[in-house]
Amino acid sequence: MKEQLTIAVHYDTSFEDIQKLKYELLLFAKENSRDFQPDLEVEVIGINDLDKLVLRLEMRHRSNWANESLMLSRRNRFMLALVAILRRIPIYAPSGGLAPFVSLFKA
Repeated sequence: MKEQLTIAVHYDTSFEDIQKLKYELLLFAKENSRDFQPDLEVEVIGINDLDKLVLRLEMRHRSNWANESLMLSRRNRFMLALVAILRRIPIYAPSGGLAPFVSLFKA
């Protein structure tokens, strides 16, 4: 089962930071190999009005979504890890400023 997530980031985000994001997410997938496959994609899919980059993250889960509570637990863990990674790199929200990326998720 795969899940795609689209996020918007500041247009000044460098290619190196996007690669760091992918690397950190791959580490997360390997550390949680019972729940996630180490097959992950991070793709720049757009530059809306030249004010933000739009990224698509694709994460593959090991099992199907039949057990809803397990699925929610895994998804929550992934989202919290993603936010921590975005803060650590740091990758900023499209609004700019000095505050690290907090929450501009769009499923």
